Amino acid sequence: MKIFLFGRCLIILLAVGFIQPLGSQTIDPILPETGNSKVALGASLSTAGPGLNLVFGVTKPLSVRIGFEQMVIGVPFSFEENNIDYDADLDFRAGSISLLADFHFFRSLFVSAGAGYNLFKPSINGVAASDWKYGDIYIPAEDIGEFFFEIEPTHRISPYLGLGIGHKLSRKGRVALSMEAGAFYQGPPKIGIKATGLLAPTAEDAHQHGRLLENQLDSWRIYPVLKIGLSFLLTK
Repeated sequence: MKIFLFGRCLIILLAVGFIQPLGSQTIDPILPETGNSKVALGASLSTAGPGLNLVFGVTKPLSVRIGFEQMVIGVPFSFEENNIDYDADLDFRAGSISLLADFHFFRSLFVSAGAGYNLFKPSINGVAASDWKYGDIYIPAEDIGEFFFEIEPTHRISPYLGLGIGHKLSRKGRVALSMEAGAFYQGPPKIGIKATGLLAPTAEDAHQHGRLLENQLDSWRIYPVLKIGLSFLLTK
């Protein structure tokens, strides 16, 4: 009787010990269930503008996305300098064409890394809006001239690093939501200047106005990105 009971207990213990490892292989409490057969189309809104991206699942924790985002904002403004009124327009352009990898290191947390072709290119175009009078000297506005300032990144191909929460590929349904904070390193800005009329000397290299502005903006080497994204799974 004791031998029979011992045999039954041994069989049960062996069965439990055999079944548990098999079951534990299907449980992953940390990594999301992304697989290399999943593809998603996503839309985003960020400090680099609205965008679209295509996401490919590579391995369980890793996915790759190809994205495009761009922001174009025009702002007219006026200012006064040396008793001359100017009308100007700010044409702010930012964005990227990027290739990024997202690695989920714990549940809904992921780190993003890669690079993008940087579309950052703001410019200001202005013209004298009033005549210049200095004592008996009178110069009409059209002779004072126009000016044009343009800013470009030193590194047009800019590396990117970010940290996010959520998923680019849905784990169970079709729709996934994510939020991300990161930055492109674009290096110190380069400034180009063009001018006509009496303002023409401003653009001459000998006066180094462009170099002076570049020195003042030297610390602006990164472009911050705050992003919220929504993706729809195309395959399951």
